Amino acid sequence: MKHSIPKKMKPKGIKKETTFGDEVLHGLNDFLGAVDRGEPITVRTLRLNLAPSDCGPDDVRLIRKSLNVSQAVLARLMGVSSKTIQSWEQGTRPLPGPARRLLDEFKQNRNHWVDLIRSAVSEQLAEA
Repeated sequence: MKHSIPKKMKPKGIKKETTFGDEVLHGLNDFLGAVDRGEPITVRTLRLNLAPSDCGPDDVRLIRKSLNVSQAVLARLMGVSSKTIQSWEQGTRPLPGPARRLLDEFKQNRNHWVDLIRSAVSEQLAEA
């Protein structure tokens, strides 16, 4: 899929006297051209704010309760032990970045995760 700025927004070329807008559009065209050519986009090329949210004990507990699951179920979902979830909720251990990122995902796409949990419960009940 080729990316480009609409023609009416494209500068006709960078001239000696350009506006700031022309320079921005030229830079965006260069960026989109690099994407189209499959060039790698690195943090040196583009500054993105992708850091996970800060999460404290209350955040972990609130997210778990919003999913309506026990510490054991949240632990299984996150691939950690129940004791780890307990220590995060008590504030005795800090949350590592990947765990904070997953908690962000739970918050942003709560319905998806609730549906996934319900589906897993239904499958378990059908096997019993």
